[in-house]
Amino acid sequence: MIEEKNLSVKKSQSILTLHKVYVRNLEYKIESIDDIAEQNYANNRKYAFKLSYESISKDIICITLSTKISTEKTKEMLELGVSGEFSINDDINDNSSVENILPEVLTKNAVAILFPYLRTYTSIFSGMTKTSVINIPVFNINKIFENSSKINDID
Repeated sequence: MIEEKNLSVKKSQSILTLHKVYVRNLEYKIESIDDIAEQNYANNRKYAFKLSYESISKDIICITLSTKISTEKTKEMLELGVSGEFSINDDINDNSSVENILPEVLTKNAVAILFPYLRTYTSIFSGMTKTSVINIPVFNINKIFENSSKINDID
């Protein structure tokens, strides 16, 4: 006979609640489409990231994760920004000010939430061109932001 146990699992709650995600900006340029169609320059791509935020209201903050991907040889360049509108869970922050909690939110939680959207949109938009699809490699993007002293100046 199997013994049943009533296990209660404490539900972990995120510090952020995501309300909506959208593409903030998109720009794609290429000078030499023939060169890129002939060869794959994926290994020569340079990736830069930027994180910024703005208050929309007292309770909602818009956090934008942007990337600029470029290659020198073909002069291919894609800039894409993905924004998420978040609220900070009042129960978790224990009445801490938004200014005190914001750096932690920006460098950890929001990036972890927005990065998969950025990768997906980059692949979708680049796949619509007659060039090769740009796939942002999977890596720990939070490591990039750990070394930055200013959130808005990450490149």
